[in-house]
Amino acid sequence: MMKRFVLLSFLLIPVFLSAQLINNEFVLEYHQKDIQQHLQNLSGKLSSRKASAFEVKAFSNHPKNEYYTLKVDIDASEEWYKTLVRDKNIINIERAAITKNRNTRPNDPQLASQWYLETIKAFDAWSITKGGPDLNGKEIVIAILDDGFLTSHEDFSDIFYTNPGEIPGDGIDNDANGFIDDVNGFNFDTNTGTITAETHGTQVLGAGAAKGNNGRGISGINWNAKVILCQVPLKTTEVQKAYDYVFKMKSLYLDSGGTKGANIVTVSYSAGVAERFGSEFPVWCSLYDKMGAKGILSVGASPNSNDNIDIVGDVPSTCESKYLIVVTNSDDNDIKVREAGFGPKHVDMAVPGEDILTTNDAISKYSLVSGTSLSAPILAGAISLLHSMECASFTEDYTNNPGNTTLMLKDIILNSGDPISYRSGSQIKPLSEITVSGNRLNIHNAMIEMTKVYNDCIIKGPLEITSPVSFNNESFSFKYKTDSEENLKIFIFDVLGRLLFRTEVPFIKGQPFINVEVPNLLSENSKVNQHQILFVGLIQGKQKTGKGFFYTSSK
Repeated sequence: MMKRFVLLSFLLIPVFLSAQLINNEFVLEYHQKDIQQHLQNLSGKLSSRKASAFEVKAFSNHPKNEYYTLKVDIDASEEWYKTLVRDKNIINIERAAITKNRNTRPNDPQLASQWYLETIKAFDAWSITKGGPDLNGKEIVIAILDDGFLTSHEDFSDIFYTNPGEIPGDGIDNDANGFIDDVNGFNFDTNTGTITAETHGTQVLGAGAAKGNNGRGISGINWNAKVILCQVPLKTTEVQKAYDYVFKMKSLYLDSGGTKGANIVTVSYSAGVAERFGSEFPVWCSLYDKMGAKGILSVGASPNSNDNIDIVGDVPSTCESKYLIVVTNSDDNDIKVREAGFGPKHVDMAVPGEDILTTNDAISKYSLVSGTSLSAPILAGAISLLHSMECASFTEDYTNNPGNTTLMLKDIILNSGDPISYRSGSQIKPLSEITVSGNRLNIHNAMIEMTKVYNDCIIKGPLEITSPVSFNNESFSFKYKTDSEENLKIFIFDVLGRLLFRTEVPFIKGQPFINVEVPNLLSENSKVNQHQILFVGLIQGKQKTGKGFFYTSSK
């Protein structure tokens, strides 16, 4: 692998930005053995008297580590940096930095409604799927990185992923992934499996994954999401450890055939380092490619400032990874919010993030908040919802070739959105001028595009017979769609409404047709002529539908 050298032009990057960096702390990518000894040897070659005072730690206790944090004495930091950049054994190096949440901005609490669900066509999408496992029954998991989460919130019931390989509270790394007691995720601030409550993370979590159809509060984009939590402080090293954890959990899932780890399909992070460029953080940016190759599509939030990040910079927005979608914020007028980042190269699309009713602290429970912090998890929820569609070929492709299939899914999302606008002074202009796609998320459109790419997708909806009824003396069959999983009652009537036949069949997930054997039953019925119109009736719960067909006896 070729080492990436970082050249900074002080004509482009103001000197005052260095305050965000932690000059004596580095992140290293190193693939050889015994990094402690290697660094010890390097320190002996440095001229600084304080060069030998250093501390190196692996990202986790996993035996196969590639990433390390190195902390050195501040007086020796520049000499260390220059030496490490030249060292051929160090694959990548970057300075640690302080991150900043894409903080939500309080707004009028009387606007308490989920207006954006209609805008992104969530209701139409829910007629196709409301979430849950994939076609093979595998859990679909969202990873969310943020400052903390109120896991006891009333709208978070049964949304958290549970690590099958970990025994809670025993202080042992049962699944040997390098993390102790990571039952529902991991706290990278305390280095434990105990998640603590913070407001920002709770708001982010609710926007993407609040429990749907539970008679409480709001609905996230995926009614039946499973979420793995990564609690991270505002420091780049801990964020990268969390991404590496996500990568390890998905790798463990794939390597174990699903008995360990987690089937993470998307990861959302609503913070970053403003006015910096991805080239300064090669380790951070490379993690998106590693996760993407395993089938993880990452979502990042652009800053809450009206800046062209292609010019002023932002991390992770300017990471050059195909597996990262960077979002800006749109409002209920379908216009990009003025205080939201943009960039025709690095900001991919808009997702509603203004006046979003979401979960909050234990006292207020729910509140209206705004910012790209909400846009990112809404998209992550949509990605997980797409994975829950009944598309056999997509599920097969994702299993066999997760990297390419994930890129296909990204293209579907970007290209199926609705074109919207932005304000430029007093003018309204197309968003295509300042973002990659020019579009705002439309989940239902994305699902329709899925059916065009993968023609075996089953589109659910209100109970409906979707094909002509094929009938002979032995059986009849037809295709149908439904958004329910209850048993199906089938009836056949003649034109006078007289019942000729009835039966009940179980709903079978993934099977869009019904075939019922009726050997000689109708041909022996005195009410049935040799040629006549009959009707099939279909009842499922409270839903009813029917269709006429022309019956011709073969006798």
